[in-house]
Amino acid sequence: MKQYSRHLVDLLALSVVLLWGFSFAAIKISLDWLHPFALTAVRFLPAALLLFALLGLGAWRRGRLVLPDRATCFRLFLLGLVGIPGYNLCLNSGQRLLPSSYAGLVIALNPAMIALFGSLWLKERLQGRTLAGLALSLAGLLVMVLGRDSNPALLRQHLLGTVIAMGAPLCWGIFSVGLRRYSAQHGSLTVLTIALGLGCLPLLLLWPPDLGLTLAQGGAPLWSSLAFLTIGCTVYGFSVWSSVLKSMPAARAGSFIYLVPLVAIFAGHSLLGEPLDAGLALGGAIVLGGVWLATSGRRRVEVPVPEALA
Repeated sequence: MKQYSRHLVDLLALSVVLLWGFSFAAIKISLDWLHPFALTAVRFLPAALLLFALLGLGAWRRGRLVLPDRATCFRLFLLGLVGIPGYNLCLNSGQRLLPSSYAGLVIALNPAMIALFGSLWLKERLQGRTLAGLALSLAGLLVMVLGRDSNPALLRQHLLGTVIAMGAPLCWGIFSVGLRRYSAQHGSLTVLTIALGLGCLPLLLLWPPDLGLTLAQGGAPLWSSLAFLTIGCTVYGFSVWSSVLKSMPAARAGSFIYLVPLVAIFAGHSLLGEPLDAGLALGGAIVLGGVWLATSGRRRVEVPVPEALA
């Protein structure tokens, strides 16, 4: 993509951000018909096959395919378990209890978690602003939930959903920083595809046996949401973003990521009728401010994968 103009690279980055922002609404629609575990399997197993096909096509065009050794593949498998089943089971299970706009703001913590685990795992200095930013973001999530929910039962449901969904940024921080050491040697898309493909293998056990009947009952809203999540958000999103990161400075790419939760709020309101109110606006602003504080003013951890995944 280096031969492309900056404007085209920006448009490609924006297209991915829009897809990821709308993914939370698509997940919410899919969860009306599929269990969170089944949704993870139905989304990522086909996506893994498509990504392997893209990887094979690229290798055929280059005339060679260099794969990591078995020990590295095993480590990528472990990272894949954390980054794919772990991340998405937390996100889908939490979003079952949350509005899609809430989930979008929880996932906005991904860059902050990458900064935290980059400091811990890569033995970089852990700056106070990283911890302060994380604390501020968590406070923003509380403001978002407490500022809207006056019904005690609904408040408990949303608090529980937020806690469960928080597992997703934790998983993504581990996954992203863990993949960094392998991407330079083998290429970001190769490493990501292998980790995703191997990490998806246990999802075969979660494949719903009655998927055909469920798709027939869910109709166009369900299968179009699944196609959007699998092809658009995962295959297109992962592959295009990996290319974008090769042509765009990391700081500029990070600025696009801040748009994802804003798009998620818009999608939840326009597609699902989720309300917009002061609690959501204030809490969301605090969350994004905390993420900015946690990730600014430090050497950026280069990672081969998106900093916000839906």
